[in-house]
Amino acid sequence: MSRLHVKKLRTGEGSKDEYKVEEHAPLPVWDGVDSYDVVGKRIPRVEGADKVSGRARYSYDIRLPGQLVAKVLRSPLPHARIKRIDTSAARALPGVYAVVSSVDVSDMSWYEHGKLFDTTVRFVGDEVAAVAAIDGDVAEDALRLIEVEYEPLPHVTDLAAARAPDAPRVWPGGNLASEPEVYERGDVPVRSAKPTSWSTRCTRPRPRSTTASSRMAAPPPGKATT
Repeated sequence: MSRLHVKKLRTGEGSKDEYKVEEHAPLPVWDGVDSYDVVGKRIPRVEGADKVSGRARYSYDIRLPGQLVAKVLRSPLPHARIKRIDTSAARALPGVYAVVSSVDVSDMSWYEHGKLFDTTVRFVGDEVAAVAAIDGDVAEDALRLIEVEYEPLPHVTDLAAARAPDAPRVWPGGNLASEPEVYERGDVPVRSAKPTSWSTRCTRPRPRSTTASSRMAAPPPGKATT
């Protein structure tokens, strides 16, 4: 079988791009390929038959005795402060074994400098509370019974605005995880028309959560009042 190589000749401005298809001779066959066990042979995947037949079991398919299902209530707002949260109705629902929120874990470190179930949410989908129940339906019902009162906070929706001096701060220290890493390499001759080496100056800011809505998720079930 011949080999085809597609080469882009021109980028169209207001029209279609132009390409060229070149046909090359096939690659030579390896000598002694008939004696190989794997190379040049059609090797079936170990799990292939189970997957195509539906017999394969995934972690979602495993059900253990006494197993509970957890669901997480997430913020519908990109940046807000939780003024009040009431989980009493969710706890009283039959089939619910545990409800966890900022009321229960007020100072547990979570993901870099954040806290688990922080009282400040910093993106749509940030964790507000979690429920463990006998099955997924009961857990979903429990989430809808959790009442949360939010105080909306200023936010931005793009990286440039997040780096502005007057941008709302997602974290007390600012919107960057750390100062940019700066390094230089090489030597650029100033007076030479044809330099033999080049200098590279790179800055690599590592955003923590540069915008209050940098990660998006579907609004969660539950009651939210502002």
